[in-house]
Amino acid sequence: MRTPRDAHAILVAGEKALIMGGRTKPYGATTTLTEVYDPVSGEIREAGRMIGSRSFFQPVLLDNSKVLAAGGYRQPNPHGTIRDCELYDPRKQRWKRTGAMQIPRELYAAVKLPNGDVLVIAGFSNGDITRTVERYETRRGRFRPAAGLQTARFGHTATLLDGRILVAGGRAARDISLTSTEIYDIGSGAWSAGPDMQEDRFRHMATRLADGRVLITGGYSSKQRKTLASAEIYDPDANTFTLLPAAMSDGRMDHTATLLPDGRVLIAGGWNSVKNRTVASVDIFDPATNAFAPAAPLPVSRHEQAAALLPTGAVLLTGGLQHEPSSEQMLNDALVYRP
Repeated sequence: MRTPRDAHAILVAGEKALIMGGRTKPYGATTTLTEVYDPVSGEIREAGRMIGSRSFFQPVLLDNSKVLAAGGYRQPNPHGTIRDCELYDPRKQRWKRTGAMQIPRELYAAVKLPNGDVLVIAGFSNGDITRTVERYETRRGRFRPAAGLQTARFGHTATLLDGRILVAGGRAARDISLTSTEIYDIGSGAWSAGPDMQEDRFRHMATRLADGRVLITGGYSSKQRKTLASAEIYDPDANTFTLLPAAMSDGRMDHTATLLPDGRVLIAGGWNSVKNRTVASVDIFDPATNAFAPAAPLPVSRHEQAAALLPTGAVLLTGGLQHEPSSEQMLNDALVYRP
């Protein structure tokens, strides 16, 4: 990439992958740079700049082929967390402003609804943890309040099920990570309590499998005071979480988990609190056996990288922050994993 970055985002639009925002120095300034990766030529080139820089945001590909980038964290900025939002047109390679959120938020979760609107859920807001939820009305280009969660949280996950959204874990007040989940009924617009996860998790990953189950991997547990190597499965039919007997090769948080075309999940990198360093290990989860198997490791350890499945069936993984006992560096590399 043209610049090293972590806490950025990748989103596939059409045949190419957009690489957006992020930080360019450890715990430092954020960037407006947008780049595009062409899986045919293997080239990365600049593709416009955001109006305002941001990190720790979750872009969403809208039904009109534009990309919504909402809120996030900006530095330098007097308040850090931001509420302004932008739309990217991949054809014109141009960003433009759209309606701002009601409140600033980062480390939220965003889900595109079946009608094309976007639900932006909870997050961290300039020193506060919020339970508020907003709905982006795509046709009108504006945000409107929606029913809030029962528990304020950030660093959680939100997964679209059939007609429902599962919100799991995250961190609440006093740095406590949560086992609690909540379920949003898209038809009624109401939240209800879901079953507790088997372990409390913060900045974990949730991946909806081809059979409709949801795989929850890693994260940090305040109860155990460490990053987790464990994983659990949510069964929407039974409405239960089951802790898997098999574990990943490393405890990890701020990792990536990418659903492969054959239904397996590629889990890469992350921060390991026990080792006090980033890890390069990679695991592949097989839903047929509910087990993990080691895969080729990353060439350099990292966390807060970004990854996405390309139209070719390969996985693009970019950047991140490497933190090891002897070195700390932002990464600008781009890696392609071919299953």
